[in-house]
Amino acid sequence: MVTFVFYLTQPMKKHVILFCLIGSFVSVNAAMASNDSIYFYKSGQIVFKRATAQIDSIAFVPIDYYEIKNNEAIFSEVKAIPEISLFASILEKTGLHKSLANRTVWAPTNEALANVDTTNRATLDSLVHNHISDAFQLMYSDSFEEMYYGRMLNGKSYKIHYRGPVHKIHDCNLVRENIRHSNCVIHIIDKPIPYVMNVWEYLSQTTLDDEATAFRESVQSLTTVDARGVTSNELLATFGNLNLERSDFVVVIPTKRACTAAFNKLYGYLHVNNDTASEKKHRRDSHWLLVRDQIVDQKVVSWYPEKPYLPETMTSAFGQTYKSQDLYEDSVSSMDLSNGRIVFVDTIRHLELIFAEGDITIEAEEVLNPKNTNSVTKVVLTDTSSYVSGKGYLKCEPTTISDIQRVSLYVPVPRVRPGHYRILVDIVPPSIEDSTDLRTNNLNFRVYTVDTTKQGIVAKETAVLSGAVSKPATLTRITVAENYYFPYVGIFRIPGQTPIEVVRIDNNARRNETSIHDRTFRIDKIILERID
Repeated sequence: MVTFVFYLTQPMKKHVILFCLIGSFVSVNAAMASNDSIYFYKSGQIVFKRATAQIDSIAFVPIDYYEIKNNEAIFSEVKAIPEISLFASILEKTGLHKSLANRTVWAPTNEALANVDTTNRATLDSLVHNHISDAFQLMYSDSFEEMYYGRMLNGKSYKIHYRGPVHKIHDCNLVRENIRHSNCVIHIIDKPIPYVMNVWEYLSQTTLDDEATAFRESVQSLTTVDARGVTSNELLATFGNLNLERSDFVVVIPTKRACTAAFNKLYGYLHVNNDTASEKKHRRDSHWLLVRDQIVDQKVVSWYPEKPYLPETMTSAFGQTYKSQDLYEDSVSSMDLSNGRIVFVDTIRHLELIFAEGDITIEAEEVLNPKNTNSVTKVVLTDTSSYVSGKGYLKCEPTTISDIQRVSLYVPVPRVRPGHYRILVDIVPPSIEDSTDLRTNNLNFRVYTVDTTKQGIVAKETAVLSGAVSKPATLTRITVAENYYFPYVGIFRIPGQTPIEVVRIDNNARRNETSIHDRTFRIDKIILERID
C-alpha cells in the first residue's frame, strides 16, 4: 500500500479545498478507469499526469501535523524519565507539553518539586515558564571555560556555568544533561530555579525587610491615584520600561541608615511651617530628592561572576553622573536582578552639595556646558600661576568687536542647600597671558532663575552688581552679592520641569574703552559662602 500525504499552508487552504475534493474524485475515478493515475490541475487544465499501479489512497493533513507529532514524541520522551515524572505532569496541566520543539527543558527532580502546590494553576504556569529556555542549549565539556545565559519563556535570564566538575544553571546542579530528542534537549536539575525579580518587581514589593526597605518606602510614597482611580508613580513613570526583561538597569540604593539620615536632614531643611498641607508637600519633596537620581538605564551591561563590566561613567535621567570606580568603592553589597543590578551604598552622592555645611566652590574650567551669548568660551589650563586654582580658568572672549554686542557667560549654580549666600567671583587678569597687558575688566553680574518648562524663558532676574572693575595684574576677588537667597526649588533640577539658577557675567566695556578695559574676561572660580 502506498499513501500520498499532502499538507497545505494556511493561505492556500480556502482556494484549494474545492480543488482537492474535485481532484480526489477525478483522480480516483480516473485511476479506476485507467489503471491508477495521478493528475495535477491548474486553471482546469491537466499540468501533470502519471499512470501507476501503486496508489492506494490520498490523504490531506493540516500544516502543523508534523509539529504536533514531533511535540508528542518529545513529551513521550520526557514522561519516560522516571525521576522527572512530576514535572512531566505539571507540563501537561499547563499545556506547554505541546510546544517543546526547538527548546531546552530544565526539569527539577520529583523530590525537588515535592512541596509544589499542583492544584494552583498560577503557580504551575510560573514554574514551567521559568524552566523552559526559548533556545536549544547543550552542555559542553569542562574545558569549555565560558559562561552563557539561558533565557526562559518568561524572559528571565539565568547563568549557565560550564566550568568545574558539576555543571550548573543559576545555583542548581545538573543531575543529568544532554538528553536529546531531535530538536529538544532535556537537562535534569537538583532543585527548582529560583524566580529572580526584575527592577520593577523589586521596587514594587513591600514584604521584604532588607537594606532596600527605606528606599522602597520613599519610592512608594510617590505613588498617586487620580480621580479616575488610575495609579501612577512619578519616579517609576520616568523609567517606563523598568519591567522589561531585555533592558539593563543599575539601581544605586542607599542603605536604611543612609536613607533615614538623609530624609531627616532634607525634611529639616524644607519644613519651614507647620500647616498640614505644607508638611505633606515637604515630606513628599524629601522623598523625591532622596530617590530621584538613583536609577540608571545603562542599556548595555554585561555581568560576569568576578566583576561587572560597566562604562567609565553612568548618568541618570535627571543628570546625576556616577563613576563606576567610585560607585563600587562606595558599595557595601550588590545583587543581580533579571534586568540589571542593585548596588547598595552608604553615600547619597547627589545630596552631598545640599548637605554641605561650608562654602561651595565652582571651578570655572569644570563647568561642562556654560551657556554663553556673543562670545566664545574655552578652558585654559595653567600650572604657572600660584593664584589660579584647580587646573586652569575659563576664558570668555567676544566673537566681534561691535560696541553693541556684549560678551556674556552663564554659569549654572549647583544644587545648593536652600538659604542665604555670599557670592564671590575670582577674575584672572589679562597679564597672565601677556605680561604687558595691564588692562582691567569692567563687569556686570546678575542671577537668573531660568524657567526650563518654557524653553529657557527667564522667570526671575536679579541684577546684583554693576560696573565692577578688576585689578590689572593680579587676581581680583569680587563680592557679587552679600546676601542672596537660593530657594529650595533649585535643588530639584528636573530637566524641563523645574527652574534652575545661573550666575550671569556680562562685559560692561564698550569698543571705545578697549584701551582701558579688556573685553575678554577670565573666570577662575565662583564661591558660594553660606551666611546662615
